[in-house]
Amino acid sequence: MGATRDLPQALYTFFVEQCRQNLHMVIAMSPVGSAFRERLRKFPSLVNCTTIDWCAVPTRSPRAAAGRSPRGRPPSALAI
Repeated sequence: MGATRDLPQALYTFFVEQCRQNLHMVIAMSPVGSAFRERLRKFPSLVNCTTIDWCAVPTRSPRAAAGRSPRGRPPSALAI
């Protein structure tokens, strides 16, 4: 009889552990301005306990950049 009473608690414990292991969050903030610096000062774990992926906004369209080499010359102008 005691095992059936423990079942809801065991299920809840299992659920909480699965959430802890699998929960991921994405927070997007603009690094421009003083508000970003203030948030980092208030919440230092945003830097210390996270993986930061700096995503730059492309200045040109991707199609224009696709036909260029890293040095800015067209692929046909490169010597192989």
